[in-house]
Formats: sequence, structure tokens, C-alpha cells
Amino acid sequence: MPALIQTKKSLVSLIIFLAFVIVAILLFSSPSQPDNYYSVHLDDGDVWYGQVVNDDPSTIVLDQIYRFNEKNSHQLVRYDPDIREPKEFNRDHVLSAEALSADSAVLKAILKYEGGK
Repeated sequence: MPALIQTKKSLVSLIIFLAFVIVAILLFSSPSQPDNYYSVHLDDGDVWYGQVVNDDPSTIVLDQIYRFNEKNSHQLVRYDPDIREPKEFNRDHVLSAEALSADSAVLKAILKYEGGK
């Protein structure tokens, strides 16, 4: 009988340990990705980056908007929110709209900028 009690204790301990391991894996294995950050490619060659706040058959609307500097194509700059934000794009001029992946250098730059404000 004592061996049976010891086996049950060991089994319960193993189950608790596995539960902690599973929770740790779920919490730390995949980085969280902010929702709705996209690149929007237009027919005039412009590419805009931001959060999609509205997406319907005629328009796509971005907020938290960025684009690459026209003079320095390696510098991502925040679109001036005083001019007009959110920005609406007519679907007739949108070639593609693609979600930015969690490992995207553009998304990382946006998040770094947003975190540093």
C-alpha cells in the first residue's frame, strides 16, 4: 500500500510539473505581435506602413502611419499626424496590403519608435 501512495504522489508531481512546462512554453515561445500592422503598396510606387483601422471593399484606412524617408530610403519616418491621420487609401490604387510578420525589420522599427515616445 505505501508504494501505491508514493506512486500517486509521484504522478501528481509529474502532472503539476508538466502543467508548469506547458504554461511556460505558451507564454515565452512566441513573441506577441501587435495586431493589424500592414504594408500597403500603391500603384504610384509608394509604400505605407501602419495599423489597419478600417478595411472595406472601397478603402483601406491606416493609423500610426510610417513610410521611408524620400531622401534617405533606409530611414523609416512617422507620417505627420497633424496633416491627416488616419489616412485613407482608395482600393483602386492599392496593389497589395500585406500583414507585417513578427520578425519584420519594419515592424521592429515601428515598435521601437512607438515605445520611445
